[in-house]
Amino acid sequence: MTKYYPHGVNLSEGQKEKLAEAYQNNSAITLRLTFNELNGSDKLMLTQREINKLKKAMAT
Repeated sequence: MTKYYPHGVNLSEGQKEKLAEAYQNNSAITLRLTFNELNGSDKLMLTQREINKLKKAMAT
């Protein structure tokens, strides 16, 4: 079973709407984040692999 962990990011209103719609439709989406959006107060539940990818992107 996959474990999910909370991670803070900054999402625009459009991204929040897209995320809510995908949740309602039980569908997958892709969110693109700029370097400045990789940390923030909007919490997403991510896998450890996804968090590792974000950390790697922040280190560059």
